[in-house]
Amino acid sequence: MAETKAMFPKGTTASLDGYHSPTGELLVASTNTQAEVDAWNGVKAKPKAKAKAKVKAPVKKKKIWTQLKEELFPK
Repeated sequence: MAETKAMFPKGTTASLDGYHSPTGELLVASTNTQAEVDAWNGVKAKPKAKAKAKVKAPVKKKKIWTQLKEELFPK
């Protein structure tokens, strides 16, 4: 039998391990899914954040001879 809010005192909250009174007392031990807990407690899923496009740093190209000279003859 599915639990309804009319079956419990006002302020009852659901958790994964059962239903709790406003004072924290475990009223009914039952296994609930996260979706059932969210529906009972009125929690809505957050929208997924869009992935930001990665911006690569511009590559500074050097002429091959300039790079070779810098590597062979460091200052």
